[in-house]
Amino acid sequence: MPAPSGRAGKLPLGALRHRNFRLFSIGQFISLSGTWMQQVAVAWMVLQLTDSAFSVGLVTTLGGLPMAMFTLYAGVLADRIDKRRFLLLIQSLMLVVAATLAALTLADAITLTWIMVLDRKSVV
Repeated sequence: MPAPSGRAGKLPLGALRHRNFRLFSIGQFISLSGTWMQQVAVAWMVLQLTDSAFSVGLVTTLGGLPMAMFTLYAGVLADRIDKRRFLLLIQSLMLVVAATLAALTLADAITLTWIMVLDRKSVV
């Protein structure tokens, strides 16, 4: 089967021609990489603090709970508000949470309770 010609052959990467989409994609890649590293680090820290697989599972479950509970509401909200400002707000809140976890860890004041309260994979 011959390769598609013309514009149809460029569709898979066509969106990357737009500057704003490239910036968004790069930003999301960096943000998600940080989120994944934080998830692994938090699970490791919980295991070090408690030596309990149950606690690691509990923290992981609590981290995913907001997404499970608020997905439908967030979809309705996303249709009604300025998406750019909302993304900036959410990303800023995630930064504050990560910085708070880091500060508590560096101050050697981190506890399982703090981790359960602060560690959310989804702020909304």
